Amino acid sequence: MHDNHCMKKILFIQVFATIFINNAIQRKLYYMMCS
Repeated sequence: MHDNHCMKKILFIQVFATIFINNAIQRKLYYMMCS
């Protein structure tokens, strides 16, 4: 049960990191296209 909880935490962190990285890439693309 404790192991499953750790796996859920890791999965949540991975998803959050992916979304955050995608947002950073999108912002860079917006700056490149607008400037």
